[in-house]
Amino acid sequence: NRVSADKVFPIAQYFNQLQTLMAVFFPRAVTTASEAAVSIKRLEQFLCLEENLPVKTQESVLTGQAVGMREVTASWDKEATSNVLRDINMTIESGKFCGLSGPVGSGKSSLIQLILGELRPLHGDLMVNGTVSYASQEPWLFVRSVRNNILFGQPYEEQRYKDVVRACCLLKDFAQLPQGDKTLVGEQGTSLSGGQRTRINLARAVYRKADIYLFDDPLSAVNSHVARSIFEECFMDYLHGKTRILVTHQVQYLKDVDYVIMLNNGAMVPEDISK
Repeated sequence: NRVSADKVFPIAQYFNQLQTLMAVFFPRAVTTASEAAVSIKRLEQFLCLEENLPVKTQESVLTGQAVGMREVTASWDKEATSNVLRDINMTIESGKFCGLSGPVGSGKSSLIQLILGELRPLHGDLMVNGTVSYASQEPWLFVRSVRNNILFGQPYEEQRYKDVVRACCLLKDFAQLPQGDKTLVGEQGTSLSGGQRTRINLARAVYRKADIYLFDDPLSAVNSHVARSIFEECFMDYLHGKTRILVTHQVQYLKDVDYVIMLNNGAMVPEDISK
């Protein structure tokens, strides 16, 4: 039972490896397994959702209309007692700028999802002419460079890229970032401010070539000066001639659009304004 070096050192090495296994790798494996279980449940819920039928699309040159709805009623849950949208009648001509406003929970985002095809109408006619680009209310970024987040698989065109960056007021931000637009974005854009995430998310939608652009309240996450610049340089100038639908609570911008649609409790307000 004598303790000698040829016994102590192998035993110490063994316990060091055991400690690393139980104190580092085993907790990491438990954490990874729990995260995987949550992800699998989310995938199961997604795969069990009802399939969405594609929205009817036509060539806008035939009708001159970008979006048309007639007596459209929609609900996220078919068994719900009330519908999120009720008897919507609207026509937006190609190349026009439409402002969509109303109280919180009035159905503005649901109307955008209806145009995207994510929300299916229970009855009524829906027509969408042309391709659609969408900027969501909650910005989504992935772990790549800022430029990759803007391009999002689209081919890089230098002049168009510069014009979009300027229109979305990102030039000053690129000058402040350590590597400009090649700076790596953290998970969900944690290394960026809320306004920067919103404008990168907006630039991604604007950079994509489309016939119809949908913007779900992008001006609420930036200050008034930046909001005014985005509205004038991006929505009014850069996207001039494109069909634009802007959801906003800032009614001071509605006087400059072609159409104003007001929603309240899922229905269009009769006193809607149109030019």
